[in-house]
Amino acid sequence: MTEREEYEKALRKAVETARRAHRAVVVHHDDADGLAAGAISLRTMDVIGLKARAICIEKMHPAIVKMIHAMDADLFVYADIGSSRADLISEALREGQMVIVLDHHDPASVSREEILHLNPELYGYEGERDVSGSTAAYMLLRAVEPEVAKELAWAAVVGSAEIPGPMRGLDAEALEDAERAGDVERRQGRTGERYFVKAVQEYWDRASTIYTVLGSVGYYSGGPERAVAGILRREIPREEADKLEELRSRKFDELFSKVYREGLRKMRAIQWMDDGGVLSGLGTKVIGTFLSVLSHRRIVDQEKYLVGMMEFSPEIPGLGRVDGRWIKASVRTPDALRRSVEAGRMPPASRLLEYAMDRIGGVAEGHAYAASGLLPWDARDEFLALMDSGAMNEKELSAP
Repeated sequence: MTEREEYEKALRKAVETARRAHRAVVVHHDDADGLAAGAISLRTMDVIGLKARAICIEKMHPAIVKMIHAMDADLFVYADIGSSRADLISEALREGQMVIVLDHHDPASVSREEILHLNPELYGYEGERDVSGSTAAYMLLRAVEPEVAKELAWAAVVGSAEIPGPMRGLDAEALEDAERAGDVERRQGRTGERYFVKAVQEYWDRASTIYTVLGSVGYYSGGPERAVAGILRREIPREEADKLEELRSRKFDELFSKVYREGLRKMRAIQWMDDGGVLSGLGTKVIGTFLSVLSHRRIVDQEKYLVGMMEFSPEIPGLGRVDGRWIKASVRTPDALRRSVEAGRMPPASRLLEYAMDRIGGVAEGHAYAASGLLPWDARDEFLALMDSGAMNEKELSAP
């Protein structure tokens, strides 16, 4: 049996599992990919006939995952999140609960029959090139009802905008379905192929930006819920998005001024900054977005990992409060370092972050070139030292 056949078999098993459930919770991320994955997964539950509630979370944390699995449901669908910390799901799982993971981040190994781990990376695809989280969710909906799935293929195209270059692999399949549905049109631009999403009258990358602003900047003011509802209605709440985008722009300008005034703190292999409270009140996804922009500025050493930090709010909308005080840390690999990671000369950002977080009681997840996690408030200096030493010493990074 080929890897594709194994993947399709796993999808069919997940459909059978969902049909036996009585009540579902869809857990999703707050960027465009996660919002689209959440919307598609809610539609999947609806087609199956399941009552489902959506919870948008920014990070996988043991206390957050435990609160999720204390909810009244027997099926939990993790969309564009969960794969890197499937171990936390396994630990929080209660008797009678089943889990379907629809994600594309670097997967953790977990072996429990109650957890159906449908990350396409486990079936020969590359999560950073072939498939987004929303496409992973789309593949399940297509396995349930192909004709209904085509109505949301455009959303998977929008979610896939975070993956650079022409669409390939499973993302290309979602694109083809969206074209057949008349919702997406390929156009040739100066920099190559572009995708105009007729469903919302925006190019796919611009639609992605708008939904991400709603979900991340508006995380604590109901933005994710309105974004998901908009996707299901084939709409973009533009007026709200414009206001939030203006707010983010002001905050980013203030933070850029801070970085240029104070400089980046540089160590042997990493360079870092903290927001100094500038981004307070916004979802912590924004620190990663800021780093992605900052990574192309001259102030950044292109050979060093770029680390940014901000305080993580303990209040999870719709879920509850996490004990303790935490810092959100994001990591990006500037262009020259990215080439070193691709060549195997430097460790992936996800692996380096996991190494540091595991040793200070934190959590991490992500990709080779972009990763993030949570660390205890009083462990910042130790975290930075571990990141630096781990990047410089492959043997240390490989130690248990």
